[in-house]
Amino acid sequence: MLYTRMLHPEACAIDYQFPITNYQFPITNYQFPITNSQLPIPNSQLPIPNSQL
Repeated sequence: MLYTRMLHPEACAIDYQFPITNYQFPITNYQFPITNSQLPIPNSQLPIPNSQL
């Protein structure tokens, strides 16, 4: 690993950036269900004015 870093530092740096971005994707995936859990709350409020129409 040390030899490959000295010979190809950019390639190794790119290789280490990919798993970091891969860990960021599930974080955003956890944010989507949070917004999805917030969406049914206004959706439950929508049929109330719809029933008034």
